[in-house]
Amino acid sequence: MWIRRIEVRDFRALVGTTIVDCADLTVISGENEEGKSTLAAALRAVLFERHRVGGQLAESFQPFGSKLRPEVTLDFEIGGQGYRLRKAFCVRPEAELITSAGTWIGQHAERELEKLLRVKIPGRGPSKEDHQGIWGLLWAEQGRASEAVPISGDARTRLQSTLEKEVGAVLGGTLGPALLHRAAARYANSFDRRGLPRNERKILAAKRAEFEREYEALSAQLMEHEAEVDALSSAQAELNATWRAEAKVELERELKDRQEAHARANTLETHAEDALRSLRLAQAKLETSRARTLQRREAAADLEKARAAERERAQHAAQRKKQLEAAQQTRDAAAKQLAEAIATQERAQRSFEECVRARRLIEAQRKHARAHSRLRRARKLERAAQSARDAADAVDINEARLDSLRAARERMRTAEARLQSVATTISFSRSKATTTAGVTIAPGASFQFTEPTEFCLADGERVQVHPGGESLAAWREEAHATETDYANMLKATGFESLEAATEALRKRAAYLAEAQSANHQMRFVEAPLGIEALTREIQELADLSEALRAQADDASPNEQTLNKQTLNKQTTDEQVALFNEARAEQARDSATTEAQRQEQRTSTAETALRIAHQAWFEQDARHQAVAEQVHNLEERLATSREQTSDHELESKLVDEVARVEAARASVEKHLAASKASPSEETAKALRASQERQAKASDETGALERKVRELQIRLSASGHAGLGERLAELEAERAATIALHDRAEREALAASLLHRVLEEAAADAKQHLLEPIQARMRSLLGAVIGSAELDMDAELRVRGLFRTDRSEPFLALSVGTREQLAVMVRLAFADLLREAGSPTPIVLDDALVYSDATRFTAIKNVLQSATNKGQQILIFTCREDDWADVQGSFVRLEECRSATKPGAPPQLAETPIRAPAPDIATMNREIDKGYAQTVHDGLEAEAHHE
Repeated sequence: MWIRRIEVRDFRALVGTTIVDCADLTVISGENEEGKSTLAAALRAVLFERHRVGGQLAESFQPFGSKLRPEVTLDFEIGGQGYRLRKAFCVRPEAELITSAGTWIGQHAERELEKLLRVKIPGRGPSKEDHQGIWGLLWAEQGRASEAVPISGDARTRLQSTLEKEVGAVLGGTLGPALLHRAAARYANSFDRRGLPRNERKILAAKRAEFEREYEALSAQLMEHEAEVDALSSAQAELNATWRAEAKVELERELKDRQEAHARANTLETHAEDALRSLRLAQAKLETSRARTLQRREAAADLEKARAAERERAQHAAQRKKQLEAAQQTRDAAAKQLAEAIATQERAQRSFEECVRARRLIEAQRKHARAHSRLRRARKLERAAQSARDAADAVDINEARLDSLRAARERMRTAEARLQSVATTISFSRSKATTTAGVTIAPGASFQFTEPTEFCLADGERVQVHPGGESLAAWREEAHATETDYANMLKATGFESLEAATEALRKRAAYLAEAQSANHQMRFVEAPLGIEALTREIQELADLSEALRAQADDASPNEQTLNKQTLNKQTTDEQVALFNEARAEQARDSATTEAQRQEQRTSTAETALRIAHQAWFEQDARHQAVAEQVHNLEERLATSREQTSDHELESKLVDEVARVEAARASVEKHLAASKASPSEETAKALRASQERQAKASDETGALERKVRELQIRLSASGHAGLGERLAELEAERAATIALHDRAEREALAASLLHRVLEEAAADAKQHLLEPIQARMRSLLGAVIGSAELDMDAELRVRGLFRTDRSEPFLALSVGTREQLAVMVRLAFADLLREAGSPTPIVLDDALVYSDATRFTAIKNVLQSATNKGQQILIFTCREDDWADVQGSFVRLEECRSATKPGAPPQLAETPIRAPAPDIATMNREIDKGYAQTVHDGLEAEAHHE
């Protein structure tokens, strides 16, 4: 692909028409925000975006704040054939691809473009890097030049195909990939992604494990059956050896004697425990009597303490009451001062609002006057534009009709000249005059004749003249016909002469230019949003002025007088209004500050009042609580004394002490008798006899149960046929093991084959990189020095090898990453060019971080690439940096200066290398399309206005 011309109209920042002709090395320069990146985006849009794309992407194509129709035309060559691609977006979207073989429109044009460029135009939504194929790979966007070169699926496939053609069928031709695919399929049939068994291998492994578990379980059951047979014999022998009768009688007699001894010891302990309970009861009564006496004494002491506390709390409550009254007075004074400060603040606020209203009224009136002036000028321009359009419409002539009229006159002149060239000339030399057809001919006169003519001489003789030959009559008819056609065409135009028609067409063009200029000034200077919007703005300003005056009328009578005086005074001087507003704002701020200070004081006083009230409330609550406590203590003490007097409590305490002493003596007597025959020893002997008898009974019962259980289990297992089942299972297990071992051997063989083929494919792919590596060595040596490109088999750049170490791509400096990305694109493009598929490289500010030395080196590399036939487009905002390269320099400002916004594009002859008649047809079709586009655009704008 070779880009010849890019033509952009009303695309983002490129308002109007911008035309850029491209050479081998084209440097497109411009200031920041001049539209360089916009031009690159337009180039991407015309190649990769669907003409009916919508959403935010389509809106981003339009100039900011407008509804213009973005349009991009691209002239390019592929294989020596010329193509013209045109796309219009958003408003009446169109797509057109013109070739020497024909013209495609709409979706057919995009399908043909996909086949031609081997790209994928998405059916919906914006295009991505995967859609752009090799073309997007070689274009470095602004701000992304330091990123690794993106390798999409289609681009990788195309590069690898080109590499395979250059290095030969290193993968074994079609047989190698097929074999690798079969090996991978065999491997996938036996292993999953984690390397675990799958399909038949997995089923056989599970079946083998199940047989192993069942075999082990059945073997364990058989061994358990044999052990239970032995246990049954032992249990029966042990059960037959029963206890002797003499041992049983002796055990029963010993148990009876020990039971009688234990009963006697229990009787003595019972008497001792009864005496001990009597002692505890007497002690409890004594403690109760002591507690009641002590409680009576403590109640009297608590009552005295509570009375003293009540007197103290009453004094504290009185002090808090005085503090509360003082805080109340302070708060009232602060509240009064706060009210006065708030009133002052409100007055200052009202004064400030009136000043602001006056100033806003002055601004509204001034804006209203300016808007009125703009409206008058806009309407005047609108009338002028309409008058110019009417004047242009009144001229019924166009360039085509004028060309036809010129051609008719030229044909007429040609016919007349040819006829005159064969005319017969007759000269009269007689002294006497002669006449012909009533016309007197003077002596010496000469005439030319192209038709038969008769002369009548003075002496009555007649002379007949027959000029020319046989073709003269046809020439005369042709001259007469061309003269008639010219006269008819001139009459149809309504003009007397060709010069008058030419002058009328010039005036019509001047009228149209005048109308366009007036319309442009009205839309972009006086009324950018339209006359209706300007009228609404004037009405809104008038409504605002009336609202401001109405607000002044809604005030109180005194304020109305002050407001009217302020408005009448301030409407004459905006500076006075601003000064009064600032002074009123200062007064308001001072009043607000004072009000805030008074509010703070009031808040402090309120806080102090709340604290004092809370303190008084708490102190009074404490006093009431103490008084209540005193009253309760007095009532409880009086009630207690009514029930039992202090003297009765003291006498009862002495009686309880005597009862406790008597109970203690009884306890000591019964304890002495119990020690002579202790119950613990008899109980211990009794428990030993009982345990021996229970143990003998339990052992006998356990042996009997064990014998019964063993007999039942042996009977059940004997009926199950464990031996026969074990033999059958062992045969099935052996067959499954054989199948599983064979499947494992096949899986291992498939794994080994797959690994070997993968390693061979990896080595082959690495061999494929040699053409890229060879080109990169030359480029790296010219720019960076001794280095080797680190690239994986998928053509992804991983970094550089320098001085026996590997440096990852992201660890390199930003400048080095930019240079490496540009050189990789050069290597890819050189490979494609040598394979017969040249692809342009587009660099949008791609070397902004390079130092001077490497920048010079990279320019030399780019220059060398263009000398070999590589096309490179460079977008830059620093034209001086590229001044020393040999190529075409294009300034966007110059490309746009000849075209006004909204004007129809002026198409020049495009150097497309195709037969002349086809190119002429292409130009006529494109001119016709542009004329229709301009006409539709003017109709849409008129309808919108």
